Amino acid sequence: DDEIVVVPSTIEGSDVVAIDKNTFINNDTMKAVKISDKVQTIGNSAFLNCVELETAVFGSGVKTVEMYAFNGCKKLDLCQNML
Repeated sequence: DDEIVVVPSTIEGSDVVAIDKNTFINNDTMKAVKISDKVQTIGNSAFLNCVELETAVFGSGVKTVEMYAFNGCKKLDLCQNML
């Protein structure tokens, strides 16, 4: 697992518009995540219990962060929106 995760704007030619529920649940190595501008929704419990996550950088497209998306991320102290 990578310490820095980049959620891209496309995968195999398809736009990435959401991070589905439970996508990174219980990941214990991720320290930072950068979310592309095309992502609009961060799903329920997407990053639940990512205990090493310290930084989350949101793209400008993020409109919805569902319940418990970052619950249990005890080291998370910086969430920012890219301008």
